[in-house]
Amino acid sequence: MGRGLISILVLLSTLTAFCYLPGAMAGPTDEGADLEIVHVDFSTSHLMKGKMTSVELLVRNNGPSDCEQVTITFHDGDELVGVVVIDRFAAGTDRTVVFSWSPAEGGAHRLTFKIDPENIIYETNEVDNIKVDKVSIGQSSGGLGNPGDVYLLAACGGYILLGMMSAWGLLVWRRKKLED
Repeated sequence: MGRGLISILVLLSTLTAFCYLPGAMAGPTDEGADLEIVHVDFSTSHLMKGKMTSVELLVRNNGPSDCEQVTITFHDGDELVGVVVIDRFAAGTDRTVVFSWSPAEGGAHRLTFKIDPENIIYETNEVDNIKVDKVSIGQSSGGLGNPGDVYLLAACGGYILLGMMSAWGLLVWRRKKLED
């Protein structure tokens, strides 16, 4: 082989994430992988502006080939939120990937998750490599990010009001008693 061809092969082997069958040489196979984002889940059902949230992805390799250096990206609109790389992803297995996210703005957000975003890995099905989720982010309420927090505050306020009314009633009763 000539030096130029060897250089090209070395360059391709360093830039490409390979899928391979057990016992076969590393490199693309005809059978390939089938990477899929199965499910997206958030650590809370009430997403709030400025509040840290864990975003958990269940990803699967449905194909008969193992893969290496599998990249998964998370975008909020056009902004890249995070990148995770799975060193080795065995055929027929699931993996859980977790991103941390703190939405900077309230309102509607379009979240995009991609597995193998650059299409480096040879796959039999590329259609299931992307998952788009539209979410609504609430405005932060000064530390009351949970509806349960609001109910707790209302209950505490009610008890305080009840206590104040009881104290006032006691004072009125005592004053009336002293006047008699």
